[in-house]
Amino acid sequence: MKIVQIASEVAPLAKTGGLADVAGSLSTALAGLGIETTVFMPQYRTVIEKCEEVVPVMMEPLKLKLGNQAREARLVRTSLPGTDVRVYLVRSDPFFYRDGYYVDPTSGRDYGDNCERFAFFCQAALSAVEALDLEPDIIHSHDWQTGLVPLYLKTLHAGRAGLGRGKSVFTIHNMAYQGKFPQECMDFLGVGREYYNWKQLESYGELCLLKGGLVFADGLTTVSPTYARQIQTQEFGRGLDGVMRERSGDLRGIINGLDDAEWNPDGDPHLPARFSARNLSGKRKCKERLQKEMALFPSAGTPIIGMVGRMVEQKGFDLLLQCVDDLMTMDLQLVVLGGGDERWLADAFAAKANSFRGRFSFYYGFDEGFAHRIYAGSDALLVPSRFEPCGLTQLCAMRYATIPIVHRTGGLADTVTDYSPELLTAGKCNGFCFDGFDKSAFLGAVRRALDIYKDSRSWQRMAEICATKDVSWNRSATEYKALYEELLKR
Repeated sequence: MKIVQIASEVAPLAKTGGLADVAGSLSTALAGLGIETTVFMPQYRTVIEKCEEVVPVMMEPLKLKLGNQAREARLVRTSLPGTDVRVYLVRSDPFFYRDGYYVDPTSGRDYGDNCERFAFFCQAALSAVEALDLEPDIIHSHDWQTGLVPLYLKTLHAGRAGLGRGKSVFTIHNMAYQGKFPQECMDFLGVGREYYNWKQLESYGELCLLKGGLVFADGLTTVSPTYARQIQTQEFGRGLDGVMRERSGDLRGIINGLDDAEWNPDGDPHLPARFSARNLSGKRKCKERLQKEMALFPSAGTPIIGMVGRMVEQKGFDLLLQCVDDLMTMDLQLVVLGGGDERWLADAFAAKANSFRGRFSFYYGFDEGFAHRIYAGSDALLVPSRFEPCGLTQLCAMRYATIPIVHRTGGLADTVTDYSPELLTAGKCNGFCFDGFDKSAFLGAVRRALDIYKDSRSWQRMAEICATKDVSWNRSATEYKALYEELLKR
């Protein structure tokens, strides 16, 4: 079986969020199952420096047309670091040689030509698949940036040589990001205006690239079974719930996984001490280091509760902010690492941390090594997301024997089982869940966790359950393989 993955970001070459982790790790896991996997992504300004080797391919550039504009794309080949997975970088300096991927970091606003940029990328990637005679069985694209791939496969590239069987799979990583643009942007796409209608590309008076993937793909996936059900409702469907209900028979929810090599406390270079599910003693040293690094009072018996993520309302940072004063009345220490563009949230957290020095520490920005040390040194991790398609932070926490405290929604509901004495005895509970996105429910879950923390034997058992849970990509990749095989039989 031959698979082509098309994504706007692929870890570790380019990353802003979970999409990149999935595109990179899934490709590696599929290759581990013996599936020939090739990846296409844009050549952003900072990508080449992260590549182990770069080889030019195709002396002549690909000739493309966007509206009335003639465009060219060049290709170079590299691989995912440490793997044999081929990656083709689509080069167009006018579109991709910029400081940001989607957002101008100077203004904080989306690039005004994003529709044209990613329509170009979708056309270029498919033209490259043809020119290279890859003949894939499945072409798997991700999120709004590649939502036009399934459309182009059924229109501009229909029946072309080099595309093989070319069945399409489209994955929704977050329904909140839809790639919506003015109707006039249809002129960039290369397909007729007849596709701008309520059943295909139009959504509430705008062009919607995500909808293109939802309507035209042969198979649809999203990143957890619960989220697959939720996006068929008005509350979570973001205006596309009708489309999702209509295509429910083609939709499957597959939980994301983690890269075992990157997230491994027994071999993590970012940690001051290593540990494993069988021997958690090194975790105590990680806790000591975290307290020292974050200027928290040294106290082995005080639980540290951490939180790592983008500072956006989806992730529940505003809910945590409401609760900080109440949390500081409890016997705990709080460590928060947050990045993003919500400066008001960062300022508010910084002020709170200043008021509770020694008990609450806040770091604005993102540091990979620091994130690993929070996962390893914390006793529990907060994931109070309003909604969460899958979530990776709770999986990272479990890998490091850190117990998640989560809002029961989306992938959090699928991966975290709430504590009860009976489930603990059965070895099935691995966290604390709260229903209802409000202060009372959130604080109630934290208090329940603190009560169990006082029972060291029960807490230790829960930590072991977390650390031994299979959160690898092997399980998820097997499900994707089954989906691909099912589509090929149709």
